[in-house]
Amino acid sequence: MMNNKKSIFTIIMMVCLPLIILANTDTTSRSGKISLNIRFLESKPGDTLTVKLDDVFHILNGDPGKTYTATRGADGYYRFNIPVTLDHGYFTLSKARILKAGINGDLIRMCKPLFWEKSDSIDFKISFKDSPTGQNGICEFTGTGAEKYNASYKISTLQIHQSIWNHQDSLYRSWNGNILAYPEFDSATQYTLMRLDVLNTYVHKISNFSYQVIKADILYADPNVLGKIKTWAMNNGGKNLDQNQRNKIIKHFGNSFDYPNNYAIDPLALAYSLNYLIHLNRKLQAACFLNQEKYDLEWMYKTLKGYQVNTEVRDIMIMMLLTRITFNSENPAPVYNDALGLIKNPAYVKIISALLKGVPGVKFGEFVLHDADGRNRSISEFKGKVLLIDIWYTGCGACADFYQNVLSAVEEELKENPKVKFISISIDRDKESWSKSVQGGKYTSLDAVNLYTDGKMDKHPIITSNSILSYPSLILLDQEGKIRFFNSENLRTKSTLLKAIYALL
Repeated sequence: MMNNKKSIFTIIMMVCLPLIILANTDTTSRSGKISLNIRFLESKPGDTLTVKLDDVFHILNGDPGKTYTATRGADGYYRFNIPVTLDHGYFTLSKARILKAGINGDLIRMCKPLFWEKSDSIDFKISFKDSPTGQNGICEFTGTGAEKYNASYKISTLQIHQSIWNHQDSLYRSWNGNILAYPEFDSATQYTLMRLDVLNTYVHKISNFSYQVIKADILYADPNVLGKIKTWAMNNGGKNLDQNQRNKIIKHFGNSFDYPNNYAIDPLALAYSLNYLIHLNRKLQAACFLNQEKYDLEWMYKTLKGYQVNTEVRDIMIMMLLTRITFNSENPAPVYNDALGLIKNPAYVKIISALLKGVPGVKFGEFVLHDADGRNRSISEFKGKVLLIDIWYTGCGACADFYQNVLSAVEEELKENPKVKFISISIDRDKESWSKSVQGGKYTSLDAVNLYTDGKMDKHPIITSNSILSYPSLILLDQEGKIRFFNSENLRTKSTLLKAIYALL
């Protein structure tokens, strides 16, 4: 077991320190560039690739960063010369998804986000074929700065013996998330140690900073341990424990995953480790359930707000909290308003302002969409009825799961009730795909009012103005068109959704 452990909030603070250092480092005045010469083996003349540069917050939320495109040259290469002002960051490589012959869809990532350093000049060879998830390219890198890319790729594709997987799986298969029953839940696995061994072969080939970032990414690649702990807490796993046992769990969990001290990770590098930041969010959620026995927006917001840290650090942590977690909060308006008065970053202010449009009591905006017959439809025509709006897209597993296991049953129970209407809105790019999904009954039913965003996808005003960040998104409106619940947890199960609807009838 690891020692010298700190509380969860000390760990969260450790991501703040590097960002404070970063904020006070004069990097914006030192311009440079990164050069990418990409050979995409399956491409054809005239094809286009897209590179996006993102900061950590936006890449975790899937928001677009600075976008650069290049068309395949006569020599078969896509050439990018991208100006940068920071010393390091992340870029993603994407191509248009092939929907069918002659038709391209939305962009699909060809590999995981890649950590760059200023002055990188690399030749990047990739073999890639479309898949539901993307990120399965076979990559080779040469040139200045290439070894850190090769290290990351070799680590991510490391093959290990099945017996090691079996041993690792056996540790968690019967464990229900109670850390008293498995005190070594936060120990580094054999697979993690093997990946660190691979990284150590590159220690003299890459910069110390990139070494530390990759190291943090390895250590904080969560094998769903935090998910099991949160699920155990969510399912009242501690209901038979006395207060001393509960306190022991909370304390032990708060002191867990002390990798920075045990593995000597550079604090500045932690701010650039995507896995580390994802880990912090997951751990904060689990801690909230262990302490509060439910999602508690106010508890988590107050916890983060209480840190005496650099303003930029505080803002990014709060924004990750507000945009990455769905809360069972009946009225998040006080938190949003407080954050709006606290945060000055214009981009963040815009997001919070959109979130405020979805708080209870606010009248839902008027938007015109089209049904399968091409007719204009709007929310106002359903005035006097309780409306449940379900926003989804073809290929969204969570959307299909919600409809099949929750919404279809709710629709069936209320299908004879004229006071309730179900509005199904798809953000599919391709109208034909949407039409097939409506007919197929996997995501919606023919009894719902099925609407389409005309191929505008997540750029349609109903999506952008309401800051819809995840799918399915659920909005419950009363008879006056006012929001009662917006993506709250009580819209996610049959029993709670029915209760919320019946309360308005």
